[in-house]
Amino acid sequence: MNFRYKIILLLINISFMSIGWGQDCDEGYTDIDGQCYYQSDLDVLQHFIDNSQEGENENPPPSDSSPIDLGKQEWEDGRLIRLCSSPSEELDCQTTYELNGEIPSEIGTLTNLSYLELGSNQFSGQIPSEIGNLTKLTYLNLSHNQLTGQIPSWIGTLTNLNFLGLGSNQFSGQIPSWIGNLINLRTLDLSLNQLTGQIPTWIGILTNLTTLRFNGNELTEEIPSDIGNLTNLERLYLNNNQLTGVPYEIESLTNLYYLDLGSNKLIGDIPSEIGNLTNLTYLYLYYNQFGCNIVEDSEDPEDPEFTDNCEEFCNGSNGCTGEIPFEIGNLTNLTTLDLSHNQLAGQIPSWIGNLTHLNFLELGSNLFSEEIPSEIENLTNIIYGDLSDNQLCPPYPYNIQDYIGQQSTEGCPEAICDEGYFNDNDVCYFQSDWDLLQILIDGSDVLEPLELGFQEWKYGRLTTLDVGTESLNIEIPSEIGNLTNLTQLWLHNNQLTGQIPSEIGNLTNLTQLWLH
Repeated sequence: MNFRYKIILLLINISFMSIGWGQDCDEGYTDIDGQCYYQSDLDVLQHFIDNSQEGENENPPPSDSSPIDLGKQEWEDGRLIRLCSSPSEELDCQTTYELNGEIPSEIGTLTNLSYLELGSNQFSGQIPSEIGNLTKLTYLNLSHNQLTGQIPSWIGTLTNLNFLGLGSNQFSGQIPSWIGNLINLRTLDLSLNQLTGQIPTWIGILTNLTTLRFNGNELTEEIPSDIGNLTNLERLYLNNNQLTGVPYEIESLTNLYYLDLGSNKLIGDIPSEIGNLTNLTYLYLYYNQFGCNIVEDSEDPEDPEFTDNCEEFCNGSNGCTGEIPFEIGNLTNLTTLDLSHNQLAGQIPSWIGNLTHLNFLELGSNLFSEEIPSEIENLTNIIYGDLSDNQLCPPYPYNIQDYIGQQSTEGCPEAICDEGYFNDNDVCYFQSDWDLLQILIDGSDVLEPLELGFQEWKYGRLTTLDVGTESLNIEIPSEIGNLTNLTQLWLHNNQLTGQIPSEIGNLTNLTQLWLH
């Protein structure tokens, strides 16, 4: 056999081996496209696919799906280390299908897994205890499913976790003490379940927490003082429970930028210590009984009749004197302040004008009275506000007129406007600006000056006037020169006659003028 023939046979043999035999994998591993995968890990993924074909799931993964294509996976040395399968739009592993059924107990064999994201699926039943074998997990999210039962004790064995998400399920019972073992947690989400009892004191052990979500449960009694140990906390959600008190130790949470204590049974004065949380940008205290100070030893804030008694007391002859503490004025980074649906009384404080970053201001459904301080006009970034259902007296500052709503003004004196202004429906307007509108409507079918075209007013002065296509049939009045605060004027598509009055030259603030 000559040398060239030997070379040809060798090349044929090598080609045959690469095509026919594939990767030479160790025992227990399977070759897929030239890569070795641990067969037991693949079997678990297949269980997820098979379980999802049962029940009423309208959008399961295709029954012929390959395990290797389930969600987004990462493998290392043939073992699965990361699995993310969720239809959530917020994740980069978003799937077009939903997993359902019970989480397979075989999941406990994925012992190299460090990341497990199965949120926003339709899993039901209890969490299998075998997940307790996954001691390398640092991230576990099972939120937004239909899981039931109590939060299992073996959760406390997963001491490497820095993220635990069990929110938006149907877990019941108390918050288990074993979670206190998870000292590496940075995010703990048990929200929107049916958890009862009080917030445990051991919560203060989890000093690495930056996000804590207990909202939407049935938690009672006072927030424990130990929460003051969580000095790394940035977001705290305790809303929609039945909590009755806030400890002064909350002042230690100086890294907080999001605090939601809304929809609880908090009563009395708003804790002044909140004013120390100068990094806050979102503060929600809505739907409580702040401002009501009738609590005695015989009163039980958890009595369902208690809230009604408080409201009756505050609206009666005695009234309530709880005001917004001046320390809240220190929170100059706030973009959202919601104190609505409480029993807060007195005048809205003048320091409200210091909160110049506010986009959302909700003070509705309280007992605020007297005039709104002029300093509120400093809030030029307001996108939405609600001051309705109070006892606020006119005149109302121009930048929040759209947010005043219904007010009880029986005890208010008649609104007094500055010289040169007059009062119309509790709003002050500059008389000469109003007179010009009256002249214009004399040449139209409009009945009231404020009904003419599109208008914008600021501080009682007309700044924008658009009467295009109003079919005005008059000369442009010389009085138009009195609108010295006007920045935009549209008089186009009318039947105006005569010359353009020279007085328009007085409108030095104009940026747009349409006369065609």
